[in-house]
Amino acid sequence: MKVFAILAGVLCTISFVPQLLSIYRGKFKLSRLFLFIYFLGVINWGLFGITMTPPNIPLVVISGIQTAFVALILLKLSRHEQP
Repeated sequence: MKVFAILAGVLCTISFVPQLLSIYRGKFKLSRLFLFIYFLGVINWGLFGITMTPPNIPLVVISGIQTAFVALILLKLSRHEQP
């Protein structure tokens, strides 16, 4: 479905806004909001790949790998920031 591609493109693009704001404020670290929005965008790319006829397996696999990478980064950040 085209809606997944449109949503994926919008989310992946908008995800950089929190990261840019963080850097602009002098905080040179990964923004969790950036990662979360990007994570949602990558999931939508995978959904788009699944809904294509025939399914776009390379897109689904690449999206799955990216989703796993971002999830691991978010997990590590949440564990690192605990007191």
